[in-house]
Amino acid sequence: MIRVIGIDWSITSPAWTVLNPETQEFRTFWFPQIKRHWQINHENLRPLKYPVWVTAEERYSVLATLFRNSLTYIDKSVELSFLLEGYAFAGKGKVFNIAESTGALKQVIWNLIWEEVPTIAITSWKKQLGVGGNAKKKQVVDFFIDSTGIDLYTLFNINPEAKNLGIITDIADSWGVAVCKMNQLKSEVHDED
Repeated sequence: MIRVIGIDWSITSPAWTVLNPETQEFRTFWFPQIKRHWQINHENLRPLKYPVWVTAEERYSVLATLFRNSLTYIDKSVELSFLLEGYAFAGKGKVFNIAESTGALKQVIWNLIWEEVPTIAITSWKKQLGVGGNAKKKQVVDFFIDSTGIDLYTLFNINPEAKNLGIITDIADSWGVAVCKMNQLKSEVHDED
């Protein structure tokens, strides 16, 4: 048995999806940024309380620890396979902070699996998913909705035409990365046959 974990990591709104490749069942963990989002009740979407922190280093450490703790429901005998979305090369502002936070996350993952943590470029996973490498955030959200039947626009009360789709893009992206990893694993199995 295996569980695939797709990660869309950021400092303000990280999200990750744990996917069972055999059943397609998944759980996405995310941090509500708006008070009304705490009221969202869906079996596949698990909100987490954003941590209180004093220093940047504490923030990164606590976020990575919350990530690790969210995986404790998975039986210890289940193999974990991770895929981390590479952060934006065109990122502006605190890119070093993003790198430091990602480093804390990668250390946590290393301690779980004792293997290199694979990353994938944003355009690559979008291409592999079939939405196109230059797909806009809305296209990925729409693909998530079409594939899962979970209408994030309605659930989060967000206008599909809004300029900023907020946290639902992180939820859809982490799911997309997980599906991409699942497809990679299936491809590896077929290549061995």
